[in-house]
Amino acid sequence: MQAPATSPWRTIIVSDDAREILASKMTYNLNEPSKIQNTSWIKPTKYVGVWWEMISGKRSWSYTNEFPSVQLGITDFSKAKPNGTHGATTANVKKYRFCCKTWFWRCFG
Repeated sequence: MQAPATSPWRTIIVSDDAREILASKMTYNLNEPSKIQNTSWIKPTKYVGVWWEMISGKRSWSYTNEFPSVQLGITDFSKAKPNGTHGATTANVKKYRFCCKTWFWRCFG
């Protein structure tokens, strides 16, 4: 994205010790109180999805490698050559959707 830009994220937490970041209450304090009165039904679970592929480096966030800096209103994506590594494709999402309905390791083990 080209600077200047607008983002809802307005904090940065920096530390020499990762434990201090985990112990920080900054993000908690910036959030509004939960609108859900009874949260007892919320249970921790595992996540499987296309975004994990991109975070782990298996896929990329970029549709193309042709534009190192996107200029809003100027960059013409219609002429871009796909890099073939973008993870959020219809086929990839369908693969994860199928695996979530069946046994996960059958698809990824």
